[in-house]
Amino acid sequence: MNVSDHNKILYEDLFSNNYELSHLEKIKNIIKLIDNKPKRVLDVGCGDGWVGALIKKEFGSEVHGMDILDKALIKAKKNGLITKKFDLSKSKWPYKNNYFDLIIAGDIIEHIYDTDNFVKECRRVLKKGGKLIVSIPNINSYLNRLLILIGKYPLYVDYSTKKSIYKYVLVTGHVKVFNKKTITRLLADNSFKIDKIKGSYFVINKELFKSKLNFLTSAINIFEKIMSKNTNIAPIIIIKAVK
Repeated sequence: MNVSDHNKILYEDLFSNNYELSHLEKIKNIIKLIDNKPKRVLDVGCGDGWVGALIKKEFGSEVHGMDILDKALIKAKKNGLITKKFDLSKSKWPYKNNYFDLIIAGDIIEHIYDTDNFVKECRRVLKKGGKLIVSIPNINSYLNRLLILIGKYPLYVDYSTKKSIYKYVLVTGHVKVFNKKTITRLLADNSFKIDKIKGSYFVINKELFKSKLNFLTSAINIFEKIMSKNTNIAPIIIIKAVK
C-alpha cells in the first residue's frame, strides 16, 4: 500500500469520527492569525470544507480547496469552496504562480514524504507577501516527553498502518514528525520568513470519548490549554510565514 492509498483510508475514518470537534481550538487559533482580509485562499487538504467555509464567512474570501477524497470534495463544494481533486504526492500543484494571498495547511505536511517540494509549491503559488499558515502535531509535546521518560510510545508516530498502540488514539498516517525547530527550519530553508508562532491543543470531547474519562474532560482541556502557551512543548504548533 502506498502513502496516498493509506491516507485515503485514514481520512475516510477521520471525517466519520467527529474530526472537527477535536480540532476546534486549533482552527480558532489559525483564524486569529489571518489578517488583511485575503482575497484568494487555498486550503490544502480541505476535507469537507468546514474550515474554508469559516474563512469565507469571516473574511469574504474566495476559498479554493484541494483534497484526495471525492466524498470530502463534494461536501467542500457545497460549503462554497472552489475544489480540485489532487494527490499531494505529485510534484506540481494545479495552480498558477503567484495566485493566492493565503495558504492554510492544517495538520497536512506531516503526511507528506517530500516536504521540501510541498513548501516550494506553497511558495510558488503564493503572491509576494502572501502568508502560509501551517499547523503540525509536536513530537516534543509535554505529553510525549512524559511518555518517553516512563518508557512509553510517543503520540503522532505509527508503528503499524492498521493499529494504534493506544485505545483512544487513531492511526495517524504520519510519515514525518516535527518539533518547533524543524518546522521553522524547513520553512526558512525554503525562503519563508517566520512571522508568528503559536501553540494549541487537541480538544478532548465527550462525543469523541464515550468512556470513564468523560468526567475529566474539562480538567484535561484546561491543562492542555495551559501547556499550549509554551510553543516548545505545546501539543500543536501553528506557524505563520511570509513569502
